[in-house]
Amino acid sequence: MANEWMSQFLTYNPNTMGLNAYNRMRGAGYSNQQIQAGVQGRGLHVGMKARGPLSSGAQPNWMNQYTGSQGNIGLTTYNRLKGVPGKTVLDIQRDQGASGMSMGRLAREQFNTDLQSYHQQQADEKTLQQQAALKEEQWRAEIQQQMADMTAQVNEPAVNPAETRIPGYSTSSTVGGGATETMKIRETGRGSSRKSTFKRKAWSMPTTNTAAGKGGGSPVNV
Repeated sequence: MANEWMSQFLTYNPNTMGLNAYNRMRGAGYSNQQIQAGVQGRGLHVGMKARGPLSSGAQPNWMNQYTGSQGNIGLTTYNRLKGVPGKTVLDIQRDQGASGMSMGRLAREQFNTDLQSYHQQQADEKTLQQQAALKEEQWRAEIQQQMADMTAQVNEPAVNPAETRIPGYSTSSTVGGGATETMKIRETGRGSSRKSTFKRKAWSMPTTNTAAGKGGGSPVNV
């Protein structure tokens, strides 16, 4: 049963809390939040004189509805708190003071362990996000470089076959109507110069001596 701690102060009627009971609870170190949560949890009737201070004091928050039998946060209560959907150890850390409840030794040890684990998990997730962002940035840079290389290849001037040099030849060309092309053969002979010599050959041509009626041969030089 939750909030069993209140029973020792409800001496006159276990179902009613008067001003005297309220003051004894406050004197024992219980906060207004704990008393209000206990009243609501146990369905107590509040006397007229106790209503004023009870309603004007600090009110309980979401944590007080999970209080244990002693009205504070033991290990069992802490485990219930961290299992609340949508709540984390940071919510417990932030809202504990406003709940007016104190945390027992075992609960505090577990809380410290969970808090450290939470921060480590957050750091690991941040590292993974940074690594993913870096990989994406590198990937985008590689894609941009590939696109730049492709663009450079497309824009590279085409090679004119007429301007292609053949080893041993010198060519020039004019594009358009009436194009002419000249080619010179490069001499590769050794020495200062090389001349071609054509030897004269002597040969004889038969002639006819009409006067003598005889054919003879006389040398003709060509």
